Amino acid sequence: MIALAEHFPDAVLCFATLKHSLDQSEKELIGRVTDQSLSYEVDRRPFKPILILTNTELFSNDGPEITWNHAGAMYEDVASRYIGIRGLPEMCEETQRRYLS
Repeated sequence: MIALAEHFPDAVLCFATLKHSLDQSEKELIGRVTDQSLSYEVDRRPFKPILILTNTELFSNDGPEITWNHAGAMYEDVASRYIGIRGLPEMCEETQRRYLS
């Protein structure tokens, strides 16, 4: 994935699972990719955004804020921070915070 990110610098990498969460080994592997890809610019957007989706996002008919607000207590922190004004880059940041911590 790191090689892919370097070869396609304008692409958004997406890790998706049909499970509710990532296991520890998945978090570590994806964490290595995100650690090497973060390069904050003036507006603090990730240079190479990485999106992480679980069944919570994949099977929702609503946008991220509504999905996370209705997903229960485990998602309250993400739902409260997410504004949506920056679109995909902001969603990448929030899914990384939610699923890699």
